[in-house]
Amino acid sequence: MPPVCRSCNVLAVFICASAILLLSFKSVTALSTVNDNLLDENGNPLVLMGASWFGFNNGATMVDGLWNPADAFTYDFATIIYRWQLLGFNAIRLPFSMQNLYDVAPINKLSTQCGSIPTFSQIAYSVVDPSAKVAANLSTFPQPNNWPTHSPSTCNEYLPQNTTIDRFVWVVKFLANAGFYVIIDDHTEDPTVVNNQTQFMSYWVDIVTRISQDPVARKRFIVDILNEPDARGWGWNVMSSLYLQVMDTLYPINNNLLFFVEGCGQGSFGANWGDGFQTTGINPGSGNDPNPFFQGLFGKPYINQVVISPHVYGPSVTGASSNYFGSGLWTRLSNSFGYLTKTGYTFNGMTKRFPVVIGETGSKFQIDGDLKFLADFKSYLLNNGSAADGLHNAIPNVIWWDWNDNSGDTGGLVDSTWYNLIWIKVEYLNALGLTPWYSSASAASPNLTPSSLPSPSSSSYPSPSTYPSPNSSPAPSPSPSSSPSTSPSSSPSPSSSPSPKGASSSCNALFQLSTPWSNGQWPTSSINIYITNSASSGTMPAGWTFTMSNAGYVAQSGTWNFRLSQLSNGVVTGIADQSWEALVAGGGSVNIGLIISSTTGSFLPKSFTVNGKACTISTFSSGH
Repeated sequence: MPPVCRSCNVLAVFICASAILLLSFKSVTALSTVNDNLLDENGNPLVLMGASWFGFNNGATMVDGLWNPADAFTYDFATIIYRWQLLGFNAIRLPFSMQNLYDVAPINKLSTQCGSIPTFSQIAYSVVDPSAKVAANLSTFPQPNNWPTHSPSTCNEYLPQNTTIDRFVWVVKFLANAGFYVIIDDHTEDPTVVNNQTQFMSYWVDIVTRISQDPVARKRFIVDILNEPDARGWGWNVMSSLYLQVMDTLYPINNNLLFFVEGCGQGSFGANWGDGFQTTGINPGSGNDPNPFFQGLFGKPYINQVVISPHVYGPSVTGASSNYFGSGLWTRLSNSFGYLTKTGYTFNGMTKRFPVVIGETGSKFQIDGDLKFLADFKSYLLNNGSAADGLHNAIPNVIWWDWNDNSGDTGGLVDSTWYNLIWIKVEYLNALGLTPWYSSASAASPNLTPSSLPSPSSSSYPSPSTYPSPNSSPAPSPSPSSSPSTSPSSSPSPSSSPSPKGASSSCNALFQLSTPWSNGQWPTSSINIYITNSASSGTMPAGWTFTMSNAGYVAQSGTWNFRLSQLSNGVVTGIADQSWEALVAGGGSVNIGLIISSTTGSFLPKSFTVNGKACTISTFSSGH
């Protein structure tokens, strides 16, 4: 007991001891962190190994893939989750859209007659790597946690059918009671935060309150506050205060929460969307300085609940042409977030180290550039070999993007049958620490040698012959690692420069298009536009107008850095009238953007004008 208590009276001793007990109770009954380590609800070290499974974000009103009633292996939700458990996953990330949860009625075709529910043994052997030598009669697999009651040959009868928010909350509670840590992520498709931040906060309060009513789930779910703010054109100048406001609001509701914080707006350092925590070398006034966020954390009661969660992808997603392998990759990652695990962040004489969870990474394992990236990224996470740069500690926590086959840029952990596992991906995660139920058996290591990619193996269980196509195909959403510089005096180099007829060489409009998703009616995309005045003289003051035309443009669900005047007959008209939006001659650049729907699925405009003058249109690669 501290010296101050040695001579205090009985009441004071009781109060002091009670305070110590309270602190001890908190430390062993809530998720938390110490230095760069996660702690579980019992105060033990925790490593998260998981994957994302989307569907609550794209109008499906349930995780995707539950499409073929003939096959319970791929149709029954509890059966699929048991496969996850047997593969060794202990975490699942659920992307969602607040708009979907509260405004879209649930699809109620999921509780139905289906193929026979497989036995636990059949399920266990469905996730055995074909290269592993496992005895046919091995029966040491774990039983499922929280297995729901099934009527004969009936799938998903336990799923709520009343509202989508009720179904989402039920899924989170079910997963938590099945032994998973559940990361809930307000994803890119959701326009709520752009349209109404008050509503955004209100929805977060409601979601957290509902889930926290379950005594198990309240200790096992994690809030990923906002997916890739860069996709909305937001940098740290916006997100520092928004992150702190959300945590200020939600922590009193449930102090067991961990908060995942994603990076934003540091394309000038080669960071893709969701990455970008570098605190040095920031261009003053760029809006991409995370120092105010980190400094704002000091003194907050939830500082030990904050987890850094960057998204990291290879060149097939980002379009990067450099710094995606070897020392270039390792230096970039250490400068962005690796340093936070080792030296931490110091403010007013206090230093805080942070745990890092890779919130998204993934690949189809199909191009040489990705194989180089994956091999060297693995070394970085394990902190071994040449990747052990002395600037970061090992990072064992990884959330793979994703389970879904219908992920455009990366594909999924399952193929188009939603049954067959893509073993090279599973083996890659095994090398990072994913431990399947048959872990004592020997299995193959992933082959990451460029140009010698093995074909995915199929499991022995017969696959259904036909599967319906998904109603949408979102992909992961990182931007290119060569994404635009935040400096107002420069703009990024486009990968191609189609010039419309009569375009002015002094006005350049660079378009960054996300992979489209369906809003339930039309294909929809997030568009960032970087407008540069390359004229040697003639600054355009704030208040300039622009038009962009594409016959398919039909609706918008959010804008940033401009006022929308009109969207009619495929033409968007807007005004950029904030004081800082002058287009300075000699290379001054301004970023605007919007989330737009197109009847044709085409999003690049046929023309773009500023103050009535045509601009050169160019594009560069993007993610989702």
